[in-house]
Amino acid sequence: MTLLPDFVPLSTLVHGVHSSLKGQGLVYPFPIIQSYTAALLTRHFVVLAGPSGTGKTKLAEEYAQLLCEKPNEQILVLAVGPDWHN
Repeated sequence: MTLLPDFVPLSTLVHGVHSSLKGQGLVYPFPIIQSYTAALLTRHFVVLAGPSGTGKTKLAEEYAQLLCEKPNEQILVLAVGPDWHN
């Protein structure tokens, strides 16, 4: 697990996340990491949609692992179906 300092240039964050994921054998196109990072920084809440098995959950989990101080206490993965509403 890598903790980031309080201030990290955006390009450093995106490249670091991309490299970390790639190092784990998780291959995501760089623009996906850029878009995901921008969405998180803008809204702090991102809904990932798409077919099963495309890496949506893994991307969110691995990204959170990089940013959380205590991942086991701070990360909650909530799976929802297409008919979900609050």
